[in-house]
This record gives sequence, structure tokens and C-alpha cells, in this order.
Amino acid sequence: LRWRRLVRDKFLWRHLDLTSYKVSSKVLWYLLRNYLRGTVQTLKAQGSLHSIRKQDVFTPALMQALGKQCPNLHNLCLTRTDLRPLPYDFLPSSLTTLELSFCEIPSVWFQVPGAAPACKDFPRIQHLIIQNVPAFSNQHLFNISRQGTLKTLVLSKTFRVTDVGIQTAAPHLGGLEHLTLLHTQIGNSAMHFIGRHMKCLRSLHLGGTDFLTDVGLPSLASLPVLEDLCLDSFTTECGTCKLLQNEVSLFRVLSIYGLLWDTMFHPHLSFQLSLFQLIEAT
Repeated sequence: LRWRRLVRDKFLWRHLDLTSYKVSSKVLWYLLRNYLRGTVQTLKAQGSLHSIRKQDVFTPALMQALGKQCPNLHNLCLTRTDLRPLPYDFLPSSLTTLELSFCEIPSVWFQVPGAAPACKDFPRIQHLIIQNVPAFSNQHLFNISRQGTLKTLVLSKTFRVTDVGIQTAAPHLGGLEHLTLLHTQIGNSAMHFIGRHMKCLRSLHLGGTDFLTDVGLPSLASLPVLEDLCLDSFTTECGTCKLLQNEVSLFRVLSIYGLLWDTMFHPHLSFQLSLFQLIEAT
């Protein structure tokens, strides 16, 4: 009896993590009918995308019911889920954070029509994390950027995102504060558009690509509030030195080649010498 009262406690269901299990739509419908209410803020779930018995977990009907019954659902994290049958406008309109890992998405997604019907309420995503989603492309990036609400953008192993995608999306990402681009097709020319348009960037993590070298890094010097800069697997020439000679005092935390310095605890000159020694050693 005490366990029954406990599991029905509405405060127990604020943050629900089901990623340890391959849930089915049947299980989610059961939870929705019996336990999930307006207190739910976070839902993390794993589908069966790479299983022998594939099935649609988040059907349009289920997602629509989830949005109606859980109006305070802000964070949705999905892993190995096939979302191709799911239109974007069926996502709960309350979502502000969306994280997709090893998922499949439709070719047309994140698109909000300029004159959407009054009855349609689309999610306004502020934090988007995309990891190992093969279909995510320049068009998806452009669609989500046009909403003008993104504060955080993480793209990892999204090989269909190129410099052209950054060029078209950057003018709409003026409010972006945190950007991570790892293992993409991003190159040096993208740095120009990041430096030109993303003036609110506070943290930037770049790396994992042969197309991006430190030649493009001087463009980042025009970012007025950039504090945290992390650079991984770069081909070192002279761009890093030039950037840091002029801008190192701006960074609160700087990480290069897997090493981390906190500039608050390093004198300006000794920091630069350590960096130059590291470059010469490589």
C-alpha cells in the first residue's frame, strides 16, 4: 500500500528517465494513462531503431496526447528512435530542450510556416542537441534557426552539415550562446559567419574534422562575449597564435589539444609561452 501511494506521488514523475529500457508505445500509453500528469518536466526514452523487431514508439497520436496531458514537459531526450512518421508540429509545444541521439528524422522537420494556422502551436526550441543523426542536414539547421529561439546548439557526427549550412543559418542565430560542432563537414569559411553573426556566443567547442584548421580562427576574435573556447584535433599553422596573442585575456577557460588552462590562474605571458611550446612540440 505504501509503495502504491509512493508511485502515485505526482512529484515522483517530474523527471522520467527510461533510457535503460527499450520502451514500446504500449508501455508509454500505460504510463500516460496512469501516471504522467502536468508535473512531468523531463522525459528520456530509448526506442528500438536498431532492433530486429522495429516499431514506432512515439506515434503522432501518442506524442499529441503527451503534449496535452503534460503541458509542463520542457525537456525531451530520445535515443535510437524512428521519428520519420512523426510530423514536427505533433511535438509538444511546451518543449524548450530537444536531444536526439542515433535517431532517424524526416527530410522535412523543424519547419514552422510563416503563417501557421491559429490552431497550430509549434515548439520553440531553445536548446538543441543532435548526435549521430545521419539525416540531419543544412536544411534542418536552417529550419530550426529561423525560429530565432536557439540558445544552445550541439551538432556531433552530423556529416550533412557543411559551411553552406552555417552560412544560411548564422544570420538567424544572433541569440545563440553555446555552440558545439564536432565531426561535421564544417570548414574555415564557416568561422567567418560565426564571427560575423553570433555575437552572443559565450562558449564554442570545435573539432573532429579535417576541413577546419586554425586559419579560420582569427574570425572568432570579433565575438565580444566569448569566454570558453575548446579546440580539438586542429591542424596548427599560425591562426591560433595570432588569435591568442590578441584575445587570450578574453577567455575564462581555454582548452586546446585536450589540455585545459584556466586563464584566471595563469599570467598572460607564461600562458602564451606554454602554448607556443606546445605548438612547437607537435
